[in-house]
Amino acid sequence: METVEEIAQKLRIDAIEERYWNFALPLILKVQSEGASFFIKADGGRESDIFTIMIEGGPLSGDYLRCETSSLQDGLNEILSDYSKRFWS
Repeated sequence: METVEEIAQKLRIDAIEERYWNFALPLILKVQSEGASFFIKADGGRESDIFTIMIEGGPLSGDYLRCETSSLQDGLNEILSDYSKRFWS
């Protein structure tokens, strides 16, 4: 089985700054540990705002947070910031 690093290298895809994911992934897992679902969707038919990022459930109850963006990192920053202001401040 190939690793994601090997696949990316084969396709000549540059890595995203790893330091960012060292913080983002644990925050996503914290959201999940609080009972919420965290979704990232990439729409193939779109030219812009290709990423839809959403958090629902858990402490949000029937509410949800949603962001559509062309930058995955900007979208994650926005949605995790919104969640943090509501529940971790």
